[in-house]
Amino acid sequence: MKKIRVNSRWSIDLWPKVMGLTHRNRFLDEKGAVLIIALWILSMLVLLAISIGRRTSIELRLLKYHISRSQAFHLARAAIERIYAEKNIDDNKYDSLNESWSNKPKADGEPLFKDFPLGNGTFTIEYSQAEAEFYGMQDESSKLNINKILTDDKKIDENRKKEFQNLINRTLADSEAETMVNNFADWIDNMDDDRETFSNGEIKAKNAPLDRLEELTMIDGFSVEDVNTLSGYITIYGDGAVNINTAPKEVLSSLCCDKNGKPLGDETAEKIITYRRGENGEIKPMESIALLSTSEIISEEEKKMLDSRAVVQSSYYSVNSQAEVNGVKKEISAVVNFSQGESPRYLYWYED
Repeated sequence: MKKIRVNSRWSIDLWPKVMGLTHRNRFLDEKGAVLIIALWILSMLVLLAISIGRRTSIELRLLKYHISRSQAFHLARAAIERIYAEKNIDDNKYDSLNESWSNKPKADGEPLFKDFPLGNGTFTIEYSQAEAEFYGMQDESSKLNINKILTDDKKIDENRKKEFQNLINRTLADSEAETMVNNFADWIDNMDDDRETFSNGEIKAKNAPLDRLEELTMIDGFSVEDVNTLSGYITIYGDGAVNINTAPKEVLSSLCCDKNGKPLGDETAEKIITYRRGENGEIKPMESIALLSTSEIISEEEKKMLDSRAVVQSSYYSVNSQAEVNGVKKEISAVVNFSQGESPRYLYWYED
């Protein structure tokens, strides 16, 4: 039998090489798979870290915002207490626009309560009157109390109706003042059968004084713009007397009426404002209405009218406090009653 010769060297030498190459390729494949998996895991960890970091950043910003908002609130609250301190040291028998609670200046003449620095922020207490800016509290008795159109015995005071009508004519252009005032009187009187007609149907009148000035927008003829304009001249707080030391010309000239039914008028109102401003431009407060008469600023007839309608001292004030901390703002509006020997009593409080 013939034997086939096999190259044993080839068999011995080549087979391990072939087998080794196969194992090496498999090893390399396994290392590549591990590397890819590791890269995927690393990518996911990076994305997770970015997500956590972003969320943490947002939460930190929110926390900073809430802290700043809380600080701004307490700063605005502290500002109100600060202006109250100015009123508490006011011991004279009159209230005027040049007193520290109304417009206190610094040594350089700039308003003290404008951008007043405190803690991490600043606060401002301000109000506008007759197109001028004041930095302090506003005397609510510088305005007409329209709630007093309804008397204590639930009747309509015609003179006060005329005052409101005069004021509307002076402050609102092209307005139906008489109709607006009649609608307002119908709204607050005690006639249960009154109805106010609106574009969306009939709404029953309130038959009671206003609790907030914003209620005027519910009455036919009073737009939001009208109420915003009138808010500088009308109020629902106080006993209805007008402080001639603080009232603007529009309010003074609307006061009603002499024996002929005429209001005080622009000319006399301008004389009063000129007198209280003083010769050198500084406000000269009046301690009594009689001073106007003895100085021949007003007539005897006008003095009689003012004796029943006007005062020189007030008890009701509004304050608008605005605070800012790290760009976060907080605003508080309040109306307060200062009674002799008593703590301030809040009548209104609103936070924005």
